[in-house]
Amino acid sequence: MNDYKTVLNRLYKTEEVELKSERIDLAIVDDLTKQKAAADKFVAEIRSAIKNNQAMGDEVFKEQKRVDALEQKMIADYEKLRSKVKKSESLIAKMDKLAQKVEKASKDLGVNIKSIAGYAAFDKSYDDLFRVDSEVRAIG
Repeated sequence: MNDYKTVLNRLYKTEEVELKSERIDLAIVDDLTKQKAAADKFVAEIRSAIKNNQAMGDEVFKEQKRVDALEQKMIADYEKLRSKVKKSESLIAKMDKLAQKVEKASKDLGVNIKSIAGYAAFDKSYDDLFRVDSEVRAIG
């Protein structure tokens, strides 16, 4: 009977070890499943972030092209303004000469310059032209 008990004990122990082994195998499979799910989730998050980053990069590129086009237009418009400043210089010089003639004539005739018809409007236009010329020069 003693032998019988020993055999049973050994069988029982062998089976117990096998069950522990199966439990370990099941735990490893569960760990594999959990790690795969975690890795898949992480990869999805990274891919989403990459996609968002690329979309933002595309948007920045489009905006940069738009800004570059506006800058080129602004430069072209400024060059037009500069060419008009040259015209304004000539016009200012002509108006200066005319204002000097009118001033001299009014003094010679003893007439108040402000009483001359059209002089106030002329003077205002001269001031406006001078201010605009100064504003354009301030831009550059």
